[in-house]
Formats: sequence, C-alpha cells, structure tokens
Amino acid sequence: MKNNLKFINIGIKKFSKNVIKALQPKCIILYGSLARGDFNERSDVDIIVISSKLPENYYKRAELLYNMVETLDPIEPLGFTPDEFIDMIKNRHCTSLFAMKEGKALYGKDYFQLLKGIHEKIINQHKIIKGDSAWIPEFIE
Repeated sequence: MKNNLKFINIGIKKFSKNVIKALQPKCIILYGSLARGDFNERSDVDIIVISSKLPENYYKRAELLYNMVETLDPIEPLGFTPDEFIDMIKNRHCTSLFAMKEGKALYGKDYFQLLKGIHEKIINQHKIIKGDSAWIPEFIE
C-alpha cells in the first residue's frame, strides 16, 4: 500500500500543478480517506478545487477537472467558485463540512484558514457535530 501511496502522491502533485497553472485557484483541498489517514486499495482521492475561473456549467467543469488528471490514480475532483463553496458551508452542505473538518490544504493555506473560520462559526451557531457519515445536531431538545 505504501508504494501505491507514493504513486498516488505523484498523481496528486501533477493534478495540482495543472490546476494551479490553468485555473489560478484560491485553494485546493484534499479530504476524505486519504486526508483522514484511513485510505485503502478501494479508496478514491477526494479533492476540491476552489477557483473563480471554473466554467459555469457543471458538466464542463467536471470534464475540465478530470482532464487535468494525468495518471490512472482514482482522483475524484470537485470544483466550486469561492462564493459557491462559502454558501455550501453556510448552508451546512455535508461535502463542505467534511472537507473543512477533515481536509488539508494542498494549495492556498491562507484561504483555507479563512474557510475554516467560517466553518467553525457555522457549526457553533447551529450546534452540529460530525458523525460517522453525516453532521447531526449536538443535542435534541
């Protein structure tokens, strides 16, 4: 498995360089099993790209990001504009909450910290906690 991780890390670096060159992102976030440390041979590599230069159309956005993967690694990129991702956090969208709680900034660490501040404010305001596969109310009255 360690050899696989070495090659996957090379794939992540190539993907990140392509994204930085083409999209000048505010942030690239690794989240999911690889970020948590429980990656295995059946896992994929979850990455979020936050950039203002993404196409508006979801399918064109996905195609653009998938075309930046140069290896056979199971990289699963998602792309959002800065406003979209902040709205996702504010609306308590699970993907954004998990990415902010468990994720690591591959690029744009300062912007990632800004997002983490918004995330903390929202989870405290709404009193939600991370469960195994969802965010749940801290307590039910």
